[in-house]
Amino acid sequence: MLSLERRRELLRWASHHQGMIIEDDYDSEFRWGGRPMEPLKALDDGGHVIYIGSFSKTMFFDLRLGYAVLPKPLVKPVIAAKSLYEPVTSALLEQRALARFIFKGGYSRHLRRMTRLYGGRHRFFRSQMEKKASHLFQLEPGDAGLHVFATWLHDNVKYDLFKEAASKRGVEFRDAAVYRLSPGSPSACFGFSHLNEEQIEKGVDRMALAWEDMQK
Repeated sequence: MLSLERRRELLRWASHHQGMIIEDDYDSEFRWGGRPMEPLKALDDGGHVIYIGSFSKTMFFDLRLGYAVLPKPLVKPVIAAKSLYEPVTSALLEQRALARFIFKGGYSRHLRRMTRLYGGRHRFFRSQMEKKASHLFQLEPGDAGLHVFATWLHDNVKYDLFKEAASKRGVEFRDAAVYRLSPGSPSACFGFSHLNEEQIEKGVDRMALAWEDMQK
């Protein structure tokens, strides 16, 4: 999450270079602490931010609906481009049903329920990791989203061996190297929202066992 000053600096850069910023507010609906931060788009007075989002996490993946909040000069060009790229628009019936769901307040109530559910899973995952895998990973602070970023506490070779050992135990997680522009310390990105507490506990237990497997 960028600080307010960093956001303003980014907007000044875009204004100076006449650039466009694409703000993907993925998972921003789910926050576990702190005051919700307004999007960069809300600070944009010069029309330099394209704000995009998706309902794939807040509703369900198969809905396959997203949205874009565009600067006014881009509305017509983007509509024209989309009509060429996708002549048959996505699921009009689903769009209308979702719009009605939002208008009637159902979406807000749904988000509150899901935030309570995922927030509980987020807290439980972090507590299990700190209790049983603190010798493996340092969990990074984070108060939003459906993933937890963690830094590996050992060397690169052991990280590769650990991923293999964990996979044999039935645990898969994303290597955070895919998000880096340059090499850095080994790290992982853990998803938790699709798991209940029993599954989370079993997964962390299996990671601890995978580390023991490596010591044999």
